[in-house]
Amino acid sequence: MEMGLRGINTVHGRLENLTEDQSFVSAFDGVTSRATLALGPTLALAARFVPAGGVAFLWKGSGREREMLEDTSWRKWWDFDGLMGAGSGNITVARFTRT
Repeated sequence: MEMGLRGINTVHGRLENLTEDQSFVSAFDGVTSRATLALGPTLALAARFVPAGGVAFLWKGSGREREMLEDTSWRKWWDFDGLMGAGSGNITVARFTRT
């Protein structure tokens, strides 16, 4: 929780529980999410919090490709920027930029 970074504010909570707070609309440069909803609904919610140019980092397992193809509604708000490995398992971090 403490990394000694300056100029960074964090909100620890589930996206779906934060949607009622109007002060969060377009208030963040980025979001990260793990163990959450499927990719499409997660990015739809995240679009509320992140303005154009911001980023989303989603920790996803083996179902990532299927989720990206089955529900492409996320493309309305986000560009897919690529994947980063996370450890030695099948977990990857998918990076998206808000359009």
